[in-house]
Amino acid sequence: RAITNIIDNAARFANTIEITISDKVSKNHLAIIIDDNGPGVKPGDLNRIFDPFVSLPPAGYPQSVSTGLGLTIAKDIINNHGGEIETLSSPLGGARFTILLVK
Repeated sequence: RAITNIIDNAARFANTIEITISDKVSKNHLAIIIDDNGPGVKPGDLNRIFDPFVSLPPAGYPQSVSTGLGLTIAKDIINNHGGEIETLSSPLGGARFTILLVK
C-alpha cells in the first residue's frame, strides 16, 4: 500500500516514473527509489510533505489536488515495518522518494 500511494501520487503529475531496487545502499537495508519527472515539491514544503491533512500543491500548481493522507499513510506503514522514507529532488526533475527497509 505504501509504494502504491507514492506511485499513484507521482502518476498524477508525471509521465515518467522510474523505480530502482537496490541492496547496495547498506549491508542491512534494501532501498526502493521512486523517481518521477513531474513538477516536484517546492523546496520549502519538503519538511511538511508527510504531515497528515497537509495537501501541498506541486511546484507550479496553484492549489492542492488531494486530501493529504496518501503520503502520511505511506510513511506510517514504512515506519511501522522498521523502515524509513525521505524525499528529495529527482534527477528526472520531479520528486524522489527513497524507502529504506531492513533486510
